[in-house]
Amino acid sequence: TAPVAPASSTSSSNSNAGTRTCILQPSADRTAGFALSGKTAPPYVICQVERGSPAEKAGLLMNDAVLSINGKSVTETTYEETVKLIKEALQKKNVELVVRER
Repeated sequence: TAPVAPASSTSSSNSNAGTRTCILQPSADRTAGFALSGKTAPPYVICQVERGSPAEKAGLLMNDAVLSINGKSVTETTYEETVKLIKEALQKKNVELVVRER
């Protein structure tokens, strides 16, 4: 794996019960350090978080269900659409993920 640039990230509780917002700062090579399960229907679940990655620093946890990416809901999108949104978001300085613990 490529070296991960230092990133400061925050995680905060959301007013919706059980949800939280994680602000992820992509690494220099525009990666996040997490993987989604390819289930057949949303919400898609984080199935891997790399140690020391931007995802870990942002507070993402295994089995978190991803609800939105940079304000765009992904609760009714296909897996491919969700992955595309994540890749597009990683081109920005910050990626805001709203997740719910499962």
